[in-house]
Amino acid sequence: IDSLIQWNHLDLRNSLYKVQTADKCPGEEYGWDFSEPSDSSKPCEIGDSDTSMSPLELNILRRKLQDTFKLSDKELIKRYVTPRMKQRIKSPVNEKRLANYLRQKIRSQIGSEFHGTLVSGVIAAKPLNQKGMWGVAPNAKILPVRVFGLNGSIFTSSYIEAVGYAANRGADIINLSLGAMLPTDVEELAFSQILQQNPKLVVVASSGNSNYHSVAYPSGYSGVLSVGASNLFGDRAPYSNHGKGLDVVAPGGDMSTSAGWLGGIPTTGGTWMDIFWRGLAFPKSRWSKVVDYKGKYWWTQGTSFSSPAVAGVVALMKGEDTEGKLNRLELIDILKSTADYKGLKLTQQEQKIYRNLVEKGKIPSSISDKKFYFGSGLINAEAAVRAVKK
Repeated sequence: IDSLIQWNHLDLRNSLYKVQTADKCPGEEYGWDFSEPSDSSKPCEIGDSDTSMSPLELNILRRKLQDTFKLSDKELIKRYVTPRMKQRIKSPVNEKRLANYLRQKIRSQIGSEFHGTLVSGVIAAKPLNQKGMWGVAPNAKILPVRVFGLNGSIFTSSYIEAVGYAANRGADIINLSLGAMLPTDVEELAFSQILQQNPKLVVVASSGNSNYHSVAYPSGYSGVLSVGASNLFGDRAPYSNHGKGLDVVAPGGDMSTSAGWLGGIPTTGGTWMDIFWRGLAFPKSRWSKVVDYKGKYWWTQGTSFSSPAVAGVVALMKGEDTEGKLNRLELIDILKSTADYKGLKLTQQEQKIYRNLVEKGKIPSSISDKKFYFGSGLINAEAAVRAVKK
């Protein structure tokens, strides 16, 4: 459940789940788009059947991307520096530097519009040939459900409707790489009911990227598996929320380290389509956090990507439970009990913060520093799958 899920990507098109239910909505085949608001209480009258870009969205994103290549520095600044940005610029700014900043910002924003595509690749990418990206669970099937419009627009009612839709369509696992720091009664009640009605459904959610001592919601709700992020070096990714409610951590990428972009998570992107580049010379240098020059693959980071890594591991676990004997609680218990702290380490600053919180009574001394920052630890896919087999 995410933003634009460009499922015609070569590494995703073989990973689609085709809706089998008898009461399908008109045109429903591969998921549903809930990103537009609706006053209707009838599911089939909310949204539409295509979770990928609409022609209008394509035109908007293509124009912006092409502007970063075609416009001069002066033209780019004139078109994209907003009145609010002007207010924040206190002193004269070098035109070249400002234009380069705008180019990178716009390109990064366009890449992030395909957040759902990036997330889907982490879970279930499966290349048509041997050249491409492999997800954690390449034999899993993705049911694309869209809740975000462009620029991160989202409607709470549509999002809750989307969670219910996925459960009703028989999803085994729901990944939610989204959230807010404050819970709501409506949202909590919806999750409580959906989890109660579907005891084998596993909902996995990102803990959040604000470096807070508490996790975001929905990952903080009872029964939802909350996932934080670690990096290549065994540290907590500096943005990862932690503390009460955190269950486990998984690789989420951290491009602020010495590894640079290579410290990120490589996954399927959305700017690879030829129509984006029509009329432009082929890029001869890396123009954003892209792996290839057209952005078929992107480097990325965030708990948004540690969460689908765990969703993929749960898919591997369910794949071994061929008779469906294990319920949600048993699967989560296995995942947490096979996670550990091997290779995970804390900085001196994190240890100092932890001690201060304990001294102030904000954390019980019974909770260790690693438990506070990493939950039950770093997931171990092999050990979790082996435990399910046993």
